[in-house]
Amino acid sequence: MISEGRGRTDDRAQVGVETLVVFIAAVLVAAIAASLLLNTAMALQSQAVDTGEESLDQITERVQVVSAFGEVGDDGTVETVSLRVRTAPGADSVDLSALSVQTVGDGVDPAPSVEVVGSDEQVLTEGSDLGYVRVYGDSGIDGLSPSDEVTVRLTTGAGATTTYVLTVPDTLVGKSVVEL
Repeated sequence: MISEGRGRTDDRAQVGVETLVVFIAAVLVAAIAASLLLNTAMALQSQAVDTGEESLDQITERVQVVSAFGEVGDDGTVETVSLRVRTAPGADSVDLSALSVQTVGDGVDPAPSVEVVGSDEQVLTEGSDLGYVRVYGDSGIDGLSPSDEVTVRLTTGAGATTTYVLTVPDTLVGKSVVEL
């Protein structure tokens, strides 16, 4: 009888060890799962911060068109458009040499010739800094007639886009420069 009682104690001890092994395995699996969740959360947070900064740059790092004027050629059409630009409120510095220009309208080239004119560095750092963007070309903005409308999209290096609509006055007779 003594041996029977001892067998029961050994069986209970064996069950206790198996339970302990299963418990340790469950803790290890939970620790690995928690580690994976933390790594995933950190990666997502980093990606969210980067996306937020890029989005903020696309909103704020843009230019603002102060005024636009066109040079009237001998044939009575606008040959060259000059846009006077500065940084938009809240923007840091904007590099005008990285600026891309697209024109949309009847009879205009969507990728006209562009020349950035302004400070030596071509970087607008404050709202009071002004730069000039000249848009011209045989198949670009050249030959705008009275009452024509052209949409100009200025995109900075950060990806922020400013849209400005140019409207040619009803008459260009006797004028060399007109405000658009």
